[in-house]
Amino acid sequence: MPPSDEETLKNLSFFKDYQDKKDELIDGARVVYGSFKAKNTTLSKDECKTVYGAGLHGSRLFKEMAGKKGFLDPAVYEAIALVLARYVVEKHWTEITR
Repeated sequence: MPPSDEETLKNLSFFKDYQDKKDELIDGARVVYGSFKAKNTTLSKDECKTVYGAGLHGSRLFKEMAGKKGFLDPAVYEAIALVLARYVVEKHWTEITR
């Protein structure tokens, strides 16, 4: 069985970053969800995870978090951003969609 997103974040030292930056991460997901809603398109939870993951990967916030992980190859950043986005959206869906 593959590890859960939370386990992956803990193993790669991103869980503390999630805890420290939780409000900013939720706000970012809200912006993604809200931008689609403003165009009369409602994202499903899974769609939001994917779109937010792509946006998070290019964000200043994620670059700051990832940049502190000298042991990580930048080639895995996109995958980690998706794991983090999935975790945030799954955990805070109700807050994101308000």
